Amino acid sequence: MLYAPHIGEVLERLGRVLRYEGSLLPRLREIAVLAVAAEASCTYEWALHSHAASSLGVPVSVLSQIAAGGEIGTGATAADACVVGVVRELLRAGALSD
Repeated sequence: MLYAPHIGEVLERLGRVLRYEGSLLPRLREIAVLAVAAEASCTYEWALHSHAASSLGVPVSVLSQIAAGGEIGTGATAADACVVGVVRELLRAGALSD
């Protein structure tokens, strides 16, 4: 982006729209980001967004379940589990099944 700042500006606007103008509730958005971070082993994103998720009421038990890549159960809402399932399927299979 150093050589093409206009591209950086466009990408920043895209990121802002995706984060703040989408239809996901803030809690679910953070859970989605954490599911991606866990699948990609991205410790920086995990550290940043796990604090945000905690502040939005995501229990530590759910954070641990997402990080471990296992079943999402105790402490999670149905919506939490659905978001994690969708993210995992998209990243692992490249598409959503019917």
